Amino acid sequence: MHDRFLAVGKVVKVHGIRGEVKILIYSQDFHQFVQYLKLYTLEESKINSWHVKKVRRQGRCALVLFDGLSSRDEAQRLVGLEVFVDKRDLPPLEDDEYYWYQLKGLKVVTTSGEHLGVITDIFDNGAHDIYVVSHGTREILIPAVESIIVDISLEKQLIVVDPPLGLIEANDI
Repeated sequence: MHDRFLAVGKVVKVHGIRGEVKILIYSQDFHQFVQYLKLYTLEESKINSWHVKKVRRQGRCALVLFDGLSSRDEAQRLVGLEVFVDKRDLPPLEDDEYYWYQLKGLKVVTTSGEHLGVITDIFDNGAHDIYVVSHGTREILIPAVESIIVDISLEKQLIVVDPPLGLIEANDI
């Protein structure tokens, strides 16, 4: 979908008879998801906007009622579609904070200049984020902690890391 939008979930099924849909949320931050007042879908190359009328949590999912959908049959057409948020509607971050989508694709080098690869994925292990850095068939998992991440430059599309002794080699197992 257009670079202006960020996928935040996927409609997995209809819920009830009043047009509610169940959305699997991609992020683990439900409280962030409920702040979105407008979501978007892409149907047959047409971007549709949906005003969120009501949201409630159900496990890793959100039950969402959109304005304009009042029956199960109307909501059924959304099943299987991803839902997006306009990046301009994302809350502002502090200077040293980044959204995951901003980091994916950045080159990763060590403080000594060794090219480790590019960030292909990010996940949260409960304590902190983990950057998945890929170079060919090799993957390196780098904890996103202050003692390892030296610099992040979106302008240079570069992350500089200072991995502790053995971290890179531990990924070669």
